[in-house]
Amino acid sequence: MGAFLAILLLTLSAEASAQADEFEHARQDRQKHEQILERQRQQRQKDSRQHQQFQQQQLQRQQQEHQRQQQLRGRQEQIRRQQDLQFERQEKQRSEQEKTFQQWQREYRQRQQQRQQYQPQY
Repeated sequence: MGAFLAILLLTLSAEASAQADEFEHARQDRQKHEQILERQRQQRQKDSRQHQQFQQQQLQRQQQEHQRQQQLRGRQEQIRRQQDLQFERQEKQRSEQEKTFQQWQREYRQRQQQRQQYQPQY
């Protein structure tokens, strides 16, 4: 009976040891799996931050380009208005010069006619 009991105790001890090893392996597997999941979660967060940063930079570049285009259009409009004003001034000056020339021409013709009238005829 003692030998049977010893064998039974050894068998139970071996089973308990095997079960403990199995539990330890399962615990280690769970721990590895949790570490993998944590690394994946951290990578997703990192990817998400990078994606948000990229989108923000993209938006900022678009806003800067839009602002640059608006400034360019504003500058072009300002130049166009300046050119229009300059053209109007030149046109007005040309018109004044034309009037002055016509006035001078009339006066010149009048003087010529007066000279002809007062010249003695031989």
